Amino acid sequence: MDIDNIALEIKALQKKDTEDALNSGFKNKQAWFKHIINSDTDEVAKAILDLSKRYDVSETVIANYFDPTMIVRLIKIKNQDKKITI
Repeated sequence: MDIDNIALEIKALQKKDTEDALNSGFKNKQAWFKHIINSDTDEVAKAILDLSKRYDVSETVIANYFDPTMIVRLIKIKNQDKKITI
């Protein structure tokens, strides 16, 4: 495991998340969180899950390093994956 690579990837995802929020017109983190948690997709959360699998590091550890809201975002994504549509 290369901690430096994990940190770089997390920083890149943090930058992408911030750019997505700003490009969507959000000026504060709380408003962005409310928007993204109610959205159908969350590409950054999916990328965090992928990062966790690739480096075999706990999702919780990576999510907490990203920011405190990521845990909730991961739970939402994981619950969406469990839903069965008919």
